[in-house]
Amino acid sequence: MREVLRFFSFRVGKSMRGNRTPNGAIMAGLGHGGAESMFFTLAMIASVATAVFAPRAFIANGGDPNTILHGGPGYYLEFTLGRVLAITAHLGFATLAVLAYRKSQLFLPVAIVAHFAVDASVFSLQGILPASSPLPDLLFAGWAALSIALLVVVRRRWTAQERTTLEAAPAAAA
Repeated sequence: MREVLRFFSFRVGKSMRGNRTPNGAIMAGLGHGGAESMFFTLAMIASVATAVFAPRAFIANGGDPNTILHGGPGYYLEFTLGRVLAITAHLGFATLAVLAYRKSQLFLPVAIVAHFAVDASVFSLQGILPASSPLPDLLFAGWAALSIALLVVVRRRWTAQERTTLEAAPAAAA
């Protein structure tokens, strides 16, 4: 088992070292956000199964089985929207991590604080407000929009820098 883990970590580490680019950030963000979304989806499936097969246990843990079982399609649509927004936010976090490798290590604590700010603000609102409130999703959408804006700015600047470097290379050779 140890050899399998060592091989896997070597392969992932090697591939990430060679892809510290905006495209690598997109793939890392999709991977991290996608893995987190799968985790939350499995938790949702466990909640639904508990509500169906052991409603008393669900109630004993402070839940209301009717919310999950009779919430209608809107309940699951909101959950799905939240996961899409989370994946989008992770694109920004991964972009900051790539900037930490390429530009300055100061981007790494910024990425950590940004991740904490998104989770703390959205999840705390979900805990305070009624389940029907759209405010947490609107805040999450705002964070996702900021992530997309960051990604677009970084990709444009990176492309412009690469273009300048490629144009300067033939001039230096002449």
